[in-house]
Amino acid sequence: MITDRAGFHVRRLQQIWSAQIQRCFREAGYEMTAVQFAALELVVDHPGLDQTDLALRIGYDRATTGGVVARLEKMGYLDRAAAPNDRRSRILVPTAAGRAALVELQRLAQDADELVLAPLDGEAREMLCGVLRKVVAAGNRLGVAPEFRPLGKEAEAAQDSASRC
Repeated sequence: MITDRAGFHVRRLQQIWSAQIQRCFREAGYEMTAVQFAALELVVDHPGLDQTDLALRIGYDRATTGGVVARLEKMGYLDRAAAPNDRRSRILVPTAAGRAALVELQRLAQDADELVLAPLDGEAREMLCGVLRKVVAAGNRLGVAPEFRPLGKEAEAAQDSASRC
């Protein structure tokens, strides 16, 4: 039965989390999706990414990421600028409005996490996140979804998880 499959529950959890985060954002006056939030957070944390790098880091294809970037640019949260070493390439730079919005959006995302994970205590949350990281790291190696390349602490954690799988 479908409800006996892990993938069913992972997909449902993603649907629930995505809807909850969007609800939290909308109630605070932000019309933003979970993917747009992830993209904004990465651009603020790593200014100068190009659209291809951003796509690799959020695990989406370049075309979808292009639409995400266009909407964030229209919202005034990021700009595209010519890359210093290649004028044909565009880098993504957060605006002051994007940086300011991200502070509140991160708080709202934390609220959404708390609501979704409310049935779990701290130890159970850590265990769930650890198991998910491990399964996702192994799944990334299957090559069946858009390529994912984490940055910074996420890259270190992914390598640690991959070596423990």
